[in-house]
Amino acid sequence: MLITRNITGISFNQIFLWTLIALLSLFSSGCSIKLVADYDPVIDKTVTELQQSTAAFFTKMKTASDADRTYDKNKAFYADAKAVVSSLILRSKIIEQDLKKTSLTDNFVSLDKLYDELEKEHKNNPSKIYFKSSEAAFDQAFRAIIKHMVFLKWNKS
Repeated sequence: MLITRNITGISFNQIFLWTLIALLSLFSSGCSIKLVADYDPVIDKTVTELQQSTAAFFTKMKTASDADRTYDKNKAFYADAKAVVSSLILRSKIIEQDLKKTSLTDNFVSLDKLYDELEKEHKNNPSKIYFKSSEAAFDQAFRAIIKHMVFLKWNKS
């Protein structure tokens, strides 16, 4: 049972209730817990463009002659792709900096490793079959990232 003392026309219960409401609203507005990153349209657009250029690269590697498939003729692709992934990693680290899980950043780091592995193998002049199997790994990586971006976009609205 609450004490109901009357202080100048206002009961103790009313003062207690209004104080409790004020404290709860203060805590709820200032202490929100964020579980996922914010949607970033720049990341979304950049990932789509990187996926398209990577798909075009694999198509070229699967259809090119041996002379056109050499690493030296295609090393610009790796420089460009790795620069884009580096900027995606930086941007995702910024939007995930206060989160306990950095799944978007982790996905981009994994993608970066895929480009490293592909570049390393490309220097050994692999067959067209190698590019076909590598393409499947990249498709899986991009699928995970794009699903994540679709979730963030959906979660925003």
